[in-house]
Amino acid sequence: CIRLWPTVSTFRQVSSLGPLAAAFNTKQTAQFKFQWGQEKTGLFGLPELRDSSGFHELKERCIRNAENLVEEVISPNRNRNVAVIFDDLSDELCRVADLAEFIRLAHPDQEFAMAAQDTCIAISGLVEKLNTHLGIYTALKQAVEKGDMFPESDVDKHVAKLFLQDFNMCGIHLADREREEVVELNDRILRLGQQFASGCHQPRVVRGEVLPPQIRNMFFVEKNGNIVVSAQHMDSPSDLAREAAYKIYYWREEQQESVLTALLEDRFKLAKLCGYQTFGHRAVANSLGQSPENIGEFLSSLASQLPDRVARDHMAMTNMKKRTNPMASPLAMWDVPYLSGQARGLWFRMDMETVCEYFSLGVAMEGLNELFQSLYGVELVVEETREGEVWAQDVFKLAVKDSTQVLGHIYCDFFRRPDKPIQDCHFTIRGGREKNDGTYQDPVVVLMLNLPPPGWRSPTLLVPSTFDNLFHEMGHAMHSMLGRTK
Repeated sequence: CIRLWPTVSTFRQVSSLGPLAAAFNTKQTAQFKFQWGQEKTGLFGLPELRDSSGFHELKERCIRNAENLVEEVISPNRNRNVAVIFDDLSDELCRVADLAEFIRLAHPDQEFAMAAQDTCIAISGLVEKLNTHLGIYTALKQAVEKGDMFPESDVDKHVAKLFLQDFNMCGIHLADREREEVVELNDRILRLGQQFASGCHQPRVVRGEVLPPQIRNMFFVEKNGNIVVSAQHMDSPSDLAREAAYKIYYWREEQQESVLTALLEDRFKLAKLCGYQTFGHRAVANSLGQSPENIGEFLSSLASQLPDRVARDHMAMTNMKKRTNPMASPLAMWDVPYLSGQARGLWFRMDMETVCEYFSLGVAMEGLNELFQSLYGVELVVEETREGEVWAQDVFKLAVKDSTQVLGHIYCDFFRRPDKPIQDCHFTIRGGREKNDGTYQDPVVVLMLNLPPPGWRSPTLLVPSTFDNLFHEMGHAMHSMLGRTK
């Protein structure tokens, strides 16, 4: 394993590892990423999204195409089986809704984000209306119960049953007014959920005198003396700083609480209207868990086996805290992440700073590439992006290729920036599927992490938790690439 020390010579070593390491370990600039004179495209290569107004065009086209597919489903003269038409309808809606949902969350330009949000709400509203559309439900129900008039594969039959389950969960059996109420509730639930999620990671601002003088400089201090707490400061060695950050960051927020209350009330109304005991029963009805009771029983059984292990860990962390400060307060929530990290370093004799020197982001990507080549016979190839294709200059585009073809693309949005969501996750932008003409619609996904960007002289180094997150999210991405679902 080549040790990557953050000096100028590092880049000569990194480059020798391959293009993935060279790309991900190098600080990006607009001049580096885009070629002058290159024709501008739109987000994800869609010409409509050269500017935010393109979302309106995508939305209107999606609605028109969806209406045409609905007409085809209910027509007595259709010439395809219902499951195939439904799959086309689902893909038409998801290609716009999934794209818009990601841009709503991730795009730094508020004009783009708001246009995407309007599109999300419009398409989600359309989906809820379709979920209570008697015509397409009747056609689907007849195909499932009596067989379609056109040939069906086993996959077609299974997909049709899944669509029918969705209809039943959305109250298709209800009277007209009640079905309208289901649509209204789903629309409110969507809006409230988005509002609550967007408020979950907002920084908290407090007056400087609220904090003890000795820890004020551990936070961002504004010119007027106010202190901004933007996270829990779990890695701070100061007990007092961790406690202050935790209590301020998670302090009760009346607006959030009112939104959450309204969300829970609407979810309960929806569940009762559709014939379920609670929203939890509705959410897991067709899942592996089947019911909240089953899930509760599993969790209780698991929890019953943990007390002795938890007690040992609690005692170990309490002793660690007292060794640092014999007068320390009892172990608290804000201590656990910090002391867990300290324990790993002590028990396993891990010097995290030394360990991290071996795991730059570029080296990790090269390692993943070697694994994928060995296990699946595919490789990751860095592709140049065109101007306008990505929402931030440090986003990378990877093609996933086997020996004969490109299987799909992964956009890597790995580096933190102002107002970026603080979460590591995988977004599907376009699902892979077999099209009507026999060709395959290659998947497009985004992986989002929140890593510090590389500097001019030093690459991004991964601690074990971020290394684990990278592998976890890349697993989701490769599942999308290799699934080749029909």
